[in-house]
Amino acid sequence: MEFASKLNLKAIARYLLRRQSWSPFDPEPVEFVALNFDFHPTWVSQQMQRAGFAVQRAVAVSHFRAGFFKRHWSAARLAALELELLCDGRLVARGRGADALDGPMHAVAHLARELRRRGQSIAPGSLITTRTLTDSQPLGRRHRPDRHAQDVPNARHVPLPISTPFPSGPPAAASALPTGRGPRSHCAWTCSSARRPLNWPAGCPGRGTCMVETAKGQRVLVMNAMGRVMIEPMLDDPFPAVGKELDQCRLGRDCDAILIDFHAEVSSEKMAMGHYVDGRASLLVGTHTHVPTSDHQILPGGTGYLTDAGMCGDYNSVIGMDKAEPLNRFLRKLPVEKFKPAEGPATVCGVAVETDDRSGLASQISPIRLGGRLSQAEVPFW
Repeated sequence: MEFASKLNLKAIARYLLRRQSWSPFDPEPVEFVALNFDFHPTWVSQQMQRAGFAVQRAVAVSHFRAGFFKRHWSAARLAALELELLCDGRLVARGRGADALDGPMHAVAHLARELRRRGQSIAPGSLITTRTLTDSQPLGRRHRPDRHAQDVPNARHVPLPISTPFPSGPPAAASALPTGRGPRSHCAWTCSSARRPLNWPAGCPGRGTCMVETAKGQRVLVMNAMGRVMIEPMLDDPFPAVGKELDQCRLGRDCDAILIDFHAEVSSEKMAMGHYVDGRASLLVGTHTHVPTSDHQILPGGTGYLTDAGMCGDYNSVIGMDKAEPLNRFLRKLPVEKFKPAEGPATVCGVAVETDDRSGLASQISPIRLGGRLSQAEVPFW
């Protein structure tokens, strides 16, 4: 894994001479310009260890990035540079600077040669793009593309899941992407980044929606939104945010099913959201309270609904945590130790919905409760 280290001689010298405000010795990542980050080697090692990796060797490619060499080193010399990639002393790949220089067509030609060497090819109609910060979006005749970029607020404090690309984007290499399912495909974003509530502030890492394709080729839009009542009042209003996504990706036209997870505290806000999306989504299921409700139903417009799916865990607990510490905090108002998960028999909770192949609306709905202490509920139509 390659990363840009903030602990380099240039950054140290600038910091000691008070020509930059951030410290290269601080382990937190720094955004030195918009969407470009430097990382401390210690921080990177910690993230790798948390993900289950063991760092066997760390190699510094350069200690000092001098602008002089960038200005006076000609493109021809860069194109002539050769690189060999060794693994355990064995040559596994060889490349030249020219493979990535002299314009984008050279990168496309390199991609075509590599695919042909592996017995593959670029299919007609494929969309080929280099370094992008979002998934590619097919446009219809009536669509007008707009670009809008914002800085990531407090990016140095945002935890990045190991499956999430760093904000600097993917490696600069050409890739071929399918353009969707014909003229009626108005939404084609895929699950290439982390999921988060779609009504979080603009610029937060991840997306609030993703398109999943089933084994049968059916397209399912998965959406997550977060309520505001008694949970997070500073968020954007979830109702217009969800409505906008449903207007852009129509059930039955652009996808075969739409599943909405509404993470909210109060049942009234969840019920209101259910009626708001009725007839435009296959299922709206509430989460957050950890307790399964028994009001599973199909709303008048055809949307399946459940106020809360409940948690998957030991219900001989306080919302999944060992009872001792939550009781201590309620009784004495002082924390004694960290919360620990309860380790008794777990109940798997959820909801099952069957949709109509033509409309995408719900035709059957059932709660799921398997194992553990709660009354069991199996799906009768599976």
